[in-house]
Amino acid sequence: MKNRRAILFLTLSAMCGLLTAFAAPSLLDSPAPTNENKVPVVVAGSAAALGTEVPNAQPKLAHWPAELIPAGAFRDPNQLQGRVLARTVVQGEAILESALLPAGAAAGLDSLIDESARAVSVQVDQFIGVAGFVQPGSRVDVLSTFRPAGGDDSRANSVTRAVLQNVRVLAVNTRLERSGEASQEVQVATLEVSPEEAQVLAHAETEGPIKLALRNPKDDGQSQRAQLVLGTDVHDVRF
Repeated sequence: MKNRRAILFLTLSAMCGLLTAFAAPSLLDSPAPTNENKVPVVVAGSAAALGTEVPNAQPKLAHWPAELIPAGAFRDPNQLQGRVLARTVVQGEAILESALLPAGAAAGLDSLIDESARAVSVQVDQFIGVAGFVQPGSRVDVLSTFRPAGGDDSRANSVTRAVLQNVRVLAVNTRLERSGEASQEVQVATLEVSPEEAQVLAHAETEGPIKLALRNPKDDGQSQRAQLVLGTDVHDVRF
């Protein structure tokens, strides 16, 4: 009885082996999964900054499930010829119409500035606690350290105030400045401000170091109004 069971087991094992041997070639020859159920979408091949032309993002085609394609996506990279980025894009991100300036807009900061605004570049002492995280498109408060009018020249009487709030950053750069025999890196931020705010910013830069405080993009609140005297003019700013 035991011999019969052993023979049956060996016979079944041999049959399974033969079936596997015949099935393996057909499995190896089966075609790889295709994009049959996916659709083409243009994505960024590399990161690119706002204000630059789309080719800087090295657009390429990827295939995504149709239900994952966001509104405003493109199917052909040729559709993006001559277009300019309205915001920074990251590698692998689908390039959307909402991420682009209107057709015909030229590359550069001038196309990004609102009609009634100005772009002002200032040397920044540092980014408070967020060095490297302030990027084009960020919202910041501009902090200035100065001595109040009528005070003495002692450092103890210096105060720091947010002379501008909720300002949009257009660009952030690092440049080298020579001081004597040595060179040092200097942070420069280009901010979008109103003509009045441009005066406040220019005055604050002459008073002392300027720092940027990064804001939460959902926080558009402002603190109470105060006044800053610029020569013979009095301007309302928010401290």
